[in-house]
Amino acid sequence: MTMKDGTSSVDVSTAEPSGYKWLWRGAILLSSIGVINFAVLSYTHYRVNVDPSYASFCAISKSVNCDTVAHSPYSVTAGLPVSVWGIAGILLFLSLLAHCNRLNEFSRNAWSLLFLLAGAFTIVSLYFAYLSTFFIKSFCPLCLVAYSVNFGLLYISWIARRRLSLHSLAPDITALWRHGKDHLTAFMVPALAASVLLLPILGLVPKYWEAPSIPKGIGVHRGVTDEGDPWIGSDNPVLDIIEYGDYQCVQCRKMHFHLRRLIENNPGKLRLIHRHFPMDHKVNPLVSEPYHVGSGALALLAVYASSMNKFWELNDLLYEIAAANQTVDIRSIASRAGLDRRGLFDEITTPDHVQKLERNIKSGLKLGINGTPAFFVNGQLFHGTIPAETIERYLN
Repeated sequence: MTMKDGTSSVDVSTAEPSGYKWLWRGAILLSSIGVINFAVLSYTHYRVNVDPSYASFCAISKSVNCDTVAHSPYSVTAGLPVSVWGIAGILLFLSLLAHCNRLNEFSRNAWSLLFLLAGAFTIVSLYFAYLSTFFIKSFCPLCLVAYSVNFGLLYISWIARRRLSLHSLAPDITALWRHGKDHLTAFMVPALAASVLLLPILGLVPKYWEAPSIPKGIGVHRGVTDEGDPWIGSDNPVLDIIEYGDYQCVQCRKMHFHLRRLIENNPGKLRLIHRHFPMDHKVNPLVSEPYHVGSGALALLAVYASSMNKFWELNDLLYEIAAANQTVDIRSIASRAGLDRRGLFDEITTPDHVQKLERNIKSGLKLGINGTPAFFVNGQLFHGTIPAETIERYLN
C-alpha cells in the first residue's frame, strides 16, 4: 500500500509475524508424523487381529501393550478401526494446512478452523486416554504418540492465532467462507470426493477384528491323558501339542483358535493337550505381584468342568467371553456350560482340583515356562507361538 506522501506501509492483515514459517513447518511435520503413526497403528491393528503368531513391538507389559488395546472393542468405532478415522482426520488437517504456506486473508482465517480441528482431535484423545485408563487398563505407545501429535497441533495452532492477533473463532470461520470460497472449495471438494469413493470400498473390507468362534470340534475325538489332562484331536496322532494357557491371555486365545482350526482340518494327525498355567499371583509362584487376577479361579473352574466331562464346552465359552470382553461371572459361566451351580465354589476348590492345577503349573515351571501361551512340541518348548514348519512337516 502506498501513502499519499509516497511512503509505503504494510497491510497488517497479511504481514507474516516473526516465526510464522517455523510454526507452519512444525505443523506440517507433526501432521506428517501423525499420518505415518496412524498408518502403523492400522497395520498393527490388522496383524494383531488376524495373525496368531504376531506380537507387536510395543507389547511391552500388561499396562503398556498395543495388542491388548487392538483387541479391545474400543479400537473400532462406527464400523472402522479408530486408526483409520485418525488417518482421515489428520489428512483433512494437513490438506487445509497446505494452503497456509503463504500468509493471506484466507490462511489467516484458516488457522481458526485448524485450531478448531486440533481441539476436536484433542478431546477425542482425552476420551480414548480415559478408556485406556479405566476400561482397557492398558496403554498403547503408538496411541500415546497420536495423543502427543494432537496436543502439539493444538498448541501450534493456538500460537499461530496469537501471533496473527486472532481473538474469536466464529467471525474468523465466517470470514474464511465469505472471502475464501474458492480456496475452501478447492480444499474440500477433493476431500469429499475421496470420501465418497472410499466409503463403499471400506464397506467391502471384511471385519477382520470380529473374533471368529472357536471350532466346536464336531466329529473330532476328545479324551483325557493318563496324567488327567484333557485333549482333542486324534486317538493316534503323529504329533502331540501340549499347550499351557491362561484364560485372560489374549495371545492364548489367538493361538488356541489357530490350533483348533488346524485340528479341525487335520483330525487324524494332531492332538492338542491342554494344561493350565494361569499368570495369577494367587496360584502361580512365578508371578510376584497382581497380574491376570482371577485367571486362577477360571482355571480351577475348568479343572472341575473336566471332572464332569464338560471341559471343552467350558474352555470354548471362556475364550469366547474373553474375546467379547464380557464380564466374568463364574456362576453364570458354569450354568451356560451345563455345570451344576449348587455348591459350585466348594466343588472347584476341593483338594483334588487344587492339586491338579498345581501339577499343571509345576510341570510348566519345570519346563522353563515364563509366560503364556507356551507350547511343548516334540521335546521343544515354544513361547508365544509355534513356528509353522514345526507342525507343517507332520501334515504332509
